[in-house]
Amino acid sequence: MNEIVRYGLSFLAGGVAGTLFISGLWLTVRGLAEHKRPWLLFLASYAARAAAAAALFIVLARYWGWGAVLAAAAGFTVFRFAAAAGLKRRGRIPAAAGSPAAASASSGAAKQTEEESERTA
Repeated sequence: MNEIVRYGLSFLAGGVAGTLFISGLWLTVRGLAEHKRPWLLFLASYAARAAAAAALFIVLARYWGWGAVLAAAAGFTVFRFAAAAGLKRRGRIPAAAGSPAAASASSGAAKQTEEESERTA
């Protein structure tokens, strides 16, 4: 198989794994509040997500070598950040405290509250 095709497929496989990893984390965090033992849910989710990602990297290392593993790791990272950014854009993940997005969101909320109080006064 052509090296470029092998690395491209590895990159895409890593991307799928990264997307599933962050999506699984998002689903886990959503369910933590309703679960009787949230720590157990979190640990089980992490173990399953990490095992799935590790299995992919092991299979790639065994059959296609370390170059494929590096391509998959790059795909995993790129797609994981892209999936997280997509969830943030849709408003499903709040901005991190101290980030510029959080600062602008909080200042926007403060302005809105000030405007509402001025209208009622």
